[in-house]
Amino acid sequence: MERVARAHYKEDSGWSPFPGYRTQQFRIRGPLPPGIDKVLKAGVDLRAPTRTATIEASLLRFDRYLVVRGESSPIDLVWKRERASAQGRTLVLFLERGSLDVGSDQRRLRLEASQIAIVPPGAGPVVLHAHEKIAGVIFSFAASELAPLQTRWYHSDGGVVRESVLALLTAAATASPMPDPQAATSLRSLLRAAAHSLLVESTHVSNLRDTDTLALVRLIVENRFQVPGFSVDGIAREAGLSRRVLERRLQAVDASAAKILRERRIQNAEALLQEQPGLPAREVAMQSGFSSPVTLRRALASQRTSLES
Repeated sequence: MERVARAHYKEDSGWSPFPGYRTQQFRIRGPLPPGIDKVLKAGVDLRAPTRTATIEASLLRFDRYLVVRGESSPIDLVWKRERASAQGRTLVLFLERGSLDVGSDQRRLRLEASQIAIVPPGAGPVVLHAHEKIAGVIFSFAASELAPLQTRWYHSDGGVVRESVLALLTAAATASPMPDPQAATSLRSLLRAAAHSLLVESTHVSNLRDTDTLALVRLIVENRFQVPGFSVDGIAREAGLSRRVLERRLQAVDASAAKILRERRIQNAEALLQEQPGLPAREVAMQSGFSSPVTLRRALASQRTSLES
C-alpha cells in the first residue's frame, strides 16, 4: 500500500498546514495489507473476493467532515460504526461508475452510476458491496453539524444539487492543502453548505412521500426531466414507491406520471424554440430530455393534435 500524506501532524507545530485539516492519497495494488483499518483510521474494513484489489483514493479530513474520492476494483467496504461518534454520522454516496449494493440492518438498496444515496446515523455496520469496478465520492459528516435537520434514507438519480455538490467534494478531496486559515474557514463553510443542501432536498422529498404524491412527482420531474431516458420507473424509484402504487395514487387525483413528464419536456422544448429559433433540433431535444429530434417532433405534433381536437 502506497500512501502520500499531503498534510500531516508535527509534534512541535501540530497539524500542518492548520489544525483539524488532513489530506492524503493512498494506492493499493495487490493483496490487501493486514490491519488496514488502523492504517486508514476510518473504522472500516476492506474485503476483496480474490483477496487482492486495485484501489486509488484521495482523502480529506476536516473537523467533522470526511471526503473520499476514488475508484476500486470489486470490493466490500464495511463501515463498522462501533463508536458512538460513528453512529452519529451521516453517509452520502455519489456513484459515478459501476454498481454498488448498500445495506444495513434497516434497509438495502442498489446504487447505479450517476445516482446518490444517503445513509442516516445509526448503530450496526453499513456494507458497501461493489460488483464491478467503481468510481465515486464518499461524503461523511456529523449529523449534529446540521441539527435540527433530520437525515433519512434517500436514493435518487441526482440532479442540479447532486452535480454541484459532487464537483465541490471532488475538488476538496483532490486539491492541494491550503496554508491560509481564512481559506480553511471558507472550505468548512462550503462543506457545511453542501451537507445542508443534500439534507434539505432529501428531507423535502421524504416529507412529500408521506403527504402528497402528486406534488412529489412534479418535484422529481422538475429536477430530472432533462435527463434523456428518465422515465416513470425512475420517478417511482425516487418516490420510494412501486410503479403500480405510484400510478394508483395518481389515478386517484386524475393524474399520470408519464403525462406530467411528457408535458414538462414539451413545455421546455417549446420555450427553447420560441426563445432561440435557430437552435438545432438535436440541441432542443437534448436540453428537453428527448432521446432524439425524431422523438421531439412526434411529441410536438401529438401536442398540437390534442390541442386542436
